[in-house]
Amino acid sequence: MAYQQLLRDWNRGVLALEKGNLDAALDIFRSIKNPPSKIDFNIGCLYLQQGNLDQALEAFNQALSKDNCLAVGFFQRSYVHFQLGRHEEALNDGKLAMGFLRNNFCINYKQLGLAFVLCASEVLHNMAATHCQLGRWHEARETLEEAARQRPQRQMVVALKQIEEHLFLEPQTVPPGTFFRPPLQAEELKEKDYLGQSKVISSALEEDSSINTSQLKLQVCRTTWGRMRLGGSSSNRWPTFKFCQGSFAPETSRRRRAETSQDLLPKQGCHSSILAIPCGEEKQVDRPILYRMVGQHAYTSDAPEDLNFKDGEVLEILSEVNEEWLEGRCNGMTGIFPKRFAEPECPVDTRL
Repeated sequence: MAYQQLLRDWNRGVLALEKGNLDAALDIFRSIKNPPSKIDFNIGCLYLQQGNLDQALEAFNQALSKDNCLAVGFFQRSYVHFQLGRHEEALNDGKLAMGFLRNNFCINYKQLGLAFVLCASEVLHNMAATHCQLGRWHEARETLEEAARQRPQRQMVVALKQIEEHLFLEPQTVPPGTFFRPPLQAEELKEKDYLGQSKVISSALEEDSSINTSQLKLQVCRTTWGRMRLGGSSSNRWPTFKFCQGSFAPETSRRRRAETSQDLLPKQGCHSSILAIPCGEEKQVDRPILYRMVGQHAYTSDAPEDLNFKDGEVLEILSEVNEEWLEGRCNGMTGIFPKRFAEPECPVDTRL
């Protein structure tokens, strides 16, 4: 029961966040006894969104004390240290976050309930921004060049230009409104009415006038050979039924492809006594392509709705899910993928 109550309270807090009621969500999360590290992380993000840095730092400390391998937790606490002016602590948390990335290009927290992809280039960018605050411009440039090698983007070129001019960099963080959601079992805790409400359509009591039985009439079955009344008959003779026999082919005969589609059609000219059934796949409507992009890095995910592709492959963009995710098609497969893993096929040159 304790785990079920935890999921219920966690779900209520997320629903309050979706309605924009941050104070109510914070009260719900704080009322949970012995919360897991993910809820402490949510509390820290809420305090950070409200501008309460000290409380946010304490919440992230609680989260990391329970899960000392949470790379995104070190990433967030490094950002809080940066805002508080504790630059050495911010650098140390950045190094810990890089260590728990375990030489991976990024970590997708979607399967854990957090719609966020932590990339090593973002951690290195924040470390370079901290070096700038400490006046270590040479270390800042080296760190940013390493980030540019892992994830070459036009933003990195702009950041390197700022360091050359001794301009400070702004650190990056988890976008506001991004929180850990409870597992899928929370949906199963809701009460469901499988039986529904009973409804009386006919009553055995003639004096029961509350039920309208005007629509309850004897039905007549119309056939090719005549009429037969159901529910009783004044005649004592039994009704006579007729049956017709026929045959059909369980499989179609030889098939051919239509000239204008990939569907498999049955061979024309079949005998009239055989039922011909099309066996081809349903024709898919071709969706319009908004634009094309090129994968800058390989993206691999176990989620069935994600689109996997390799570095350099061309992606056909079908729709824009949000600011971070796109829906595209590659190698005949359709799915969603993070926008940051690809760039336009023909980018427009910009001058700094």
